[in-house]
Amino acid sequence: MPSFISGMHSGHDTDKVVKQLVELEARPIKRWEKQNDLSSIQIKAWEEVKRLSLNLQNKTKALVSFTTPFSSKKTEFFPPGAIAGEATREAEVGKQKIEVSQLATRHKVGGEKVANNKQLNPGKFSIISGDTRVDIDFPGGGLDSLKESIDKYAHQIVRSFILKVDKENSVFSLYAEKYGVNSELKFIDPSGILKDAGLLDSQIPEPASEEVTLNIATESGEEFQTDRFSKNSDPDSKPEINGSTIIVKPNTAYSFPINEVEVKKFSSLDFLIGGGDASISYPDYLGVGVYFKDGDEEKPRFENLPFKNGKYTLNVSDFIKGKKIIKIILSNTSGEPLPFSKVMMITPGDGGQVPKTSVIIPAQNAVFKIDGIEVERDSNENIMDVLKGVALTLYKTTEEPVELHVEVDASKGIEMIKEFVDAYNDLVKFSREMTIVNKQDNSEYNKDTTVDTKKEIGKDYWENKANTGILASDAFLIRLYSGLRNITSASYPSSTEPRLKVLYDVGITTGEVGASWTDVNKGLLVINEENLKLALTQFPDSVKELFASDNNHDSLTDDGVGYSIIEVLKPYTRPSTGIIASKIKLSQNTISENNRKIKKHESYLVKYEDKLKLKFSLMEKKMGKNKAMSTFLKNSLRQMRSNSKDDE
Repeated sequence: MPSFISGMHSGHDTDKVVKQLVELEARPIKRWEKQNDLSSIQIKAWEEVKRLSLNLQNKTKALVSFTTPFSSKKTEFFPPGAIAGEATREAEVGKQKIEVSQLATRHKVGGEKVANNKQLNPGKFSIISGDTRVDIDFPGGGLDSLKESIDKYAHQIVRSFILKVDKENSVFSLYAEKYGVNSELKFIDPSGILKDAGLLDSQIPEPASEEVTLNIATESGEEFQTDRFSKNSDPDSKPEINGSTIIVKPNTAYSFPINEVEVKKFSSLDFLIGGGDASISYPDYLGVGVYFKDGDEEKPRFENLPFKNGKYTLNVSDFIKGKKIIKIILSNTSGEPLPFSKVMMITPGDGGQVPKTSVIIPAQNAVFKIDGIEVERDSNENIMDVLKGVALTLYKTTEEPVELHVEVDASKGIEMIKEFVDAYNDLVKFSREMTIVNKQDNSEYNKDTTVDTKKEIGKDYWENKANTGILASDAFLIRLYSGLRNITSASYPSSTEPRLKVLYDVGITTGEVGASWTDVNKGLLVINEENLKLALTQFPDSVKELFASDNNHDSLTDDGVGYSIIEVLKPYTRPSTGIIASKIKLSQNTISENNRKIKKHESYLVKYEDKLKLKFSLMEKKMGKNKAMSTFLKNSLRQMRSNSKDDE
């Protein structure tokens, strides 16, 4: 392009003229940039609306959920110290008098002095506490070895201690893990191990056991867990029956009906394989189980049992005592067929003895009276089955009755309602600020208009803001603002006496008595804490129904202040398809489209400027030529006149 020298021949500042023309042509860019600035601010405003809406939604959901605190109860004891307790929502408000005459204890036995170096013979013994019996096969050794065996196998029912009373002697003692008479320690000591340890004054033989061979309906076997045992469906892999022996093929499992048998205390099932055949290879672990009746249901229990003492033993009393077994389950994960020769129910005799001479602390239950009625329990802690909804803990006996007060605990309800009101006010105030059209018409409201730079919503915009809100006249936000105000001022159906139908009934209003109409018209909620506490304490169910009620009795909330607010907010707060998300997306699309236009127009302006410069350059050149021609003509005319005078 020819060089551009501004005004060389025309005498005008053509460079300035070009710049002005380009600026005039660039006006759309400024308009789009302003639109982008506004859209960016609106995006931040909508993001703040979303944050405040979600906060209100969460606070409201917490308030109307089935774990609502309106029915929370608390306990107080007068005088305090002897008894403590916690109340659930089911607890009944009222007062009871409690007298504790005896605390539950844990049975403790201690033996006679035994020489520190005494060695105990190997053998078997059993410890019984409550419904649990532990059989221990002791390998022999000193008192330390005995303690190690008991701690390893019987730690769930008893604690063991060794006290060295002097240099040569020690005393062995045992402490029941559980309280109460039922957990009293009993012992079976056929080998005399505990006698030699000083705990018992005589050997206690194993009582006779009841042994019953289960009658198995071998012809009615059904596949068990076919998805796990892949060969079940193979016709060649079905169990074979040889007399009373059931031969289970590899990688199969079947259940077989039996005559119903009730599981008694300490009962176990022994699964025997091979009938004494020495050629049988016994798996280290064997999967067996039972089906048992639980009410009207049939439930399975399947376990992998270790091979021990020539059999596999399932302690059924541990999980189904008092229930009836209706089927047994046999499986085989080994590579060879397994011949199950017999399944027996073993129920030990009701044996075991309590030491008489070595009792340190006798086992006893807690004994106490509630309003004069005597109650006995096997624990001092978390006694939940005496008073509905109240868990009692007894610390000591009482010399005089302790008065228990069960009351409604309004503190958490007040706290959650305050959080709800704060969240509501934040959203209402912000929505009004964003949608107001002319703030100068409402000077009273302007007094409350403060800049909160923590929200980071167009800080520069806030410092230079005009008299309209960022989202002025936005129909969706106005609808949300109006909807919330209508909900909190509406009346709701009530079926619980007294009928609390409006928020005013529980101490929540839009202004204290005597407040100006301007303040009331803002729609912000105010709590009278004294009235709210009174309503929550005396009528918690009515307050709960005001916020969330079930009018058609289908166990689903369908009315109330909280329910209505959640329903109003739902279309706005949906993550990707909600109104707020759509508004943000629309503004983002506007910015993207404007940026595309700006980029395209900037490219156009570069070409436009070059075009102007070219035109002005050509103009200057033409003017230069014209000026040179004019000078030439003038000089030629002057020369002609001069020559004419000379000729005269």
